[in-house]
Amino acid sequence: MSTTKKQKFFSVEKIAVTGILTAISWVLYMYVKFPLPFIFPSFLDIQFSDMPALLGGFAWGPWVGCAIVVLRGLLKMPFSGTACVGEIADIIIGIALVLPASLIYQKHKSKKGAIVSLLVGSACAVLASVAVNRFMLIPLYVKLLFNGSWEPLLGMVSGIYPDVTKETFYSYYILLATIPFNALRCFICALITYFVYKPLSKALHWEFKPKKSAKDAAQPKQVVNVYQSGSVDETIALGETLGKTLQGGQTVLLSGDLGAGKTHFTKGIALGMGVTEVVTSPTFAIHNVYQGASLVLNHFDFYKVESAEEIANLGFDEIIGATDGVCVMEWWQNVNQIVPANCVEVVIEVVGEQSRKVTITHWE
Repeated sequence: MSTTKKQKFFSVEKIAVTGILTAISWVLYMYVKFPLPFIFPSFLDIQFSDMPALLGGFAWGPWVGCAIVVLRGLLKMPFSGTACVGEIADIIIGIALVLPASLIYQKHKSKKGAIVSLLVGSACAVLASVAVNRFMLIPLYVKLLFNGSWEPLLGMVSGIYPDVTKETFYSYYILLATIPFNALRCFICALITYFVYKPLSKALHWEFKPKKSAKDAAQPKQVVNVYQSGSVDETIALGETLGKTLQGGQTVLLSGDLGAGKTHFTKGIALGMGVTEVVTSPTFAIHNVYQGASLVLNHFDFYKVESAEEIANLGFDEIIGATDGVCVMEWWQNVNQIVPANCVEVVIEVVGEQSRKVTITHWE
């Protein structure tokens, strides 16, 4: 068995995806925007530049999403018409949207998880926009752009709020502009992200792999080991030994009759990966997630799966093969899915009341 390889924080894939999505976000930030002058002040533009950051955060984690927000803002600053105040505010609000949304989605990769994460992220962004506008954006605009005078700013909003004064400005602006404007902007970005993430998921999760020689490509490497287990503890120990060798992106395919010990073997894998939670069978939940020392353990049980839609709703397509975790699949034969090449098949056969024959086959 191979030695454990920790997932790289920086990788060719992450850097490439971050660069591409940052470029798209910058173009959207610079050129694809429009005002709604009859609803909000004319200096507020609806724009979609947070959408690529959400896609990056969903695909590669919150730090990639936040990096896209920060890099986009930095690239825009040389063209700033607001002494960089607007760009700094957009960075803060963008992170408030992308960070919680990505963190939640990394733990709950399903349609329901996506909806919850986008709603929570949007709510955080709206709250951040209120704080930023009240305590940073407006005060700095007045000081830096209007030399401390409120008259130009009041004039810019008087067409929509004719009774506004310096004393009532924040009440009008925060309640009638900041909150509904950012809620609408976040809703649009979240809606687009929700519908385009799945179709783009495979492209966002691409992996750079060196070309194999014709000899290597002729057939997958296969290593078969057969073990005898005389007790539940020994089955768990075999799983633990395997768990210590697993790397991000691998899939473990578990086969065996009911009661053969598949879940006990998974408990061992969890121990080997540094999981401290109690591992239980996901027969009814279908999918349980556990955080290990450096990788996430995704435990699937497809015994009661009745349709492909059930699997799709779990976010299975993007979980399988993801470099930040390992998948363990019980009753994997029940799903009509393409099994990745980088997998380990474990067959547990009952040969006695406590005795088990465990065959572990590695494909690379």
